[in-house]
Amino acid sequence: MLRLKGAGAEPTPSGDPRVLLRLRPHVVLPWKGLAPRLLLLDLEPAPGTPAVSAAVRLNETEIGRLVPEAGRRRYLFRLPEKAQRRRLNQLRLDFASGAGAGGTPPASARLYAVVVGPDADPALHDLAAPGAPPPLSVVSAAGAPALVQAAPGAIRYAIRVPDGGELRFTPTLHPAARSAGATVSLRVSVAERDGLESVIWKDTLAPGGAAREIRLPIPVRPGAVVRLALHASAERFPWVVWSAPRILGRDAADPLAPGPLSADQDAHADALRRALAGSSVLFVILDAAAASHVGSYGYARATTPELDRIGSEGVVFERAYTTAAYTRSAMASVWTSRYHEQHHAGLRHDAPLPEGSFTLAGLLTAHGIQAAGFVGNPSAGRPFGLDQGFTEFRGVYGRAGGGQAAPRADVLVEAAQPWLAARRDGGRFFAYLHFREPHSPYDPPPPFDTRFGPDAPLTRPQRGAGWLGDVNDGRREISRQELDHLVRLYDGNLAWADSQLGALRRALETLGLWDRLVVIVSADHGEAFGEHGFFGHNKQLYEETLRVPLIVRFPKGKGPTGVLVRELADLVDVAPTVADVFGVLGKGESAASFVGRSLLPLATGALGKPGTLARTAHEEGIYAVTDGRFKLLWISGTGAEELYDRESDPGETRNLAAAEPVRAAYYRQALHRWLMALGPGRAGGPAPTLTPEELESLKALGYVN
Repeated sequence: MLRLKGAGAEPTPSGDPRVLLRLRPHVVLPWKGLAPRLLLLDLEPAPGTPAVSAAVRLNETEIGRLVPEAGRRRYLFRLPEKAQRRRLNQLRLDFASGAGAGGTPPASARLYAVVVGPDADPALHDLAAPGAPPPLSVVSAAGAPALVQAAPGAIRYAIRVPDGGELRFTPTLHPAARSAGATVSLRVSVAERDGLESVIWKDTLAPGGAAREIRLPIPVRPGAVVRLALHASAERFPWVVWSAPRILGRDAADPLAPGPLSADQDAHADALRRALAGSSVLFVILDAAAASHVGSYGYARATTPELDRIGSEGVVFERAYTTAAYTRSAMASVWTSRYHEQHHAGLRHDAPLPEGSFTLAGLLTAHGIQAAGFVGNPSAGRPFGLDQGFTEFRGVYGRAGGGQAAPRADVLVEAAQPWLAARRDGGRFFAYLHFREPHSPYDPPPPFDTRFGPDAPLTRPQRGAGWLGDVNDGRREISRQELDHLVRLYDGNLAWADSQLGALRRALETLGLWDRLVVIVSADHGEAFGEHGFFGHNKQLYEETLRVPLIVRFPKGKGPTGVLVRELADLVDVAPTVADVFGVLGKGESAASFVGRSLLPLATGALGKPGTLARTAHEEGIYAVTDGRFKLLWISGTGAEELYDRESDPGETRNLAAAEPVRAAYYRQALHRWLMALGPGRAGGPAPTLTPEELESLKALGYVN
């Protein structure tokens, strides 16, 4: 296990994984004991930068110096036993380089591989010889991709075996090994559990041998998750080439691989699309509304009678997820139909959405559809670039002179009504209302402050962001009575927002607009109340934070009613759905830019996406991937991970990562493949500019001290 910090992933044309090293990157190396070892670094200078020297340190002991030479090369260092530690060791490269623009250090080198082996291993000296191939690389051989591997070692993949699964490859000696007269022993193994590896093929390659394709049936049940390993062993000049390695079968070898909905599945919605011709769209976000606190999702308290009514008249997506546990990224994903590492490629996590991004609102206005936004949370607004493309966009933070710092749901509804009333005489439109509630501060007005019990024991100053911060940081304990009160207040806040959703509905019914609308109600993320030792959002990806309500109601008589959809969906699916209603999905840049899927086919019986992905805030965030049953959490800063089986453990209390390492590797591999494909490491981004009103509102919401 390697944990690399101070680096950013960088995709490569050849397919070789690599990272950009910045000022002081380090690798954590876990060793069971102390022994003389050799270290080999496979790297090259970063493009466009002068050669920069680096001190190579093991646990603060300098073991040598490195000046990257032109081109990709290998550098060999001795790791003296006296510099080592039992268990975790830190290997650091200290580049002599200053900070770049925006305080971000410039890239110093590209790192392809770190290899550590016994001091007496002659193969490591072969790897460091001038002109030697890399220890592991992806090349093209006879027009097909091939893996070049140095022995001894193994390349392991965690896969889900398809029906009739068969592994095919053509093994040959690398020209360098052939010229040296080397002999390499190969074998292929399969393991469903750690330590239970079965060899399904073995052979020896000699310099004079002829190349032939190997076809190996994978002897496990279809659907099993296994670790497939390609082993090579040799004494000197050990390189072997695995040409065109691939798995064939009668169904997809990797159900988590992303892809568009098939044409026959998409056709499920054709009749619905025709019925919705001429409809407009109302999109409502209830900020921080956890699906687990909504009646349509099984909550016992009557927090959302208005939303539940809308759900009974439409479609409830039972397994809908956010893409990020914080507003700015989640709403950027809503508008761009792209995941965070796509819409914020090269930027800090909290930077505004880059100007000129392709957005849903821009697509609609380009086709003559008026789009207006009314937001009660500045984190969803103009300071963070989330107003792009709208014909009208307003931040609504309280009545003038009213002394209300935190935005109010009733004020938001009042602000939107004149614009909506002006649409009553025709013309298709898109209206977006972003309620601040039930987000903290948990301050429902009477009678909602006592709707679910007494407004005690917490006073208003106690339940502010500072108090919750003390609880989260362990400086203060929360009692059972205080926790129950906090949840009652949150539920009251949600019920207050729901009542204003009802007021909005009645206003639209009076205007004659309600049954001309497709109504979509969701949340940017959920909220935690100590289920996993944390209160709020931003920092965890358990169900209480990730799972959000997603309800779609169609104009009366034009779409399904009372339908519960169990297929997976997430927030990148909102923009394609709205575009689909207006008949502009696939137009402009949407065909290439949108990665989500329209929900209209799902509402009429089509299959959902195979998995969803999400992240927390901050640069070294937590990432999550789930297929609806299993969920993997991966902490990028440490490499730690958690695996949960939500079918048998819906509360996510039993971490299975250690007990089921093969399954954990499968989901980790899927997650890392997604991250590697999404863009370069982050750099500095422009800071948002805030008006005094926006600043005060962010303070009231607990974002600014």
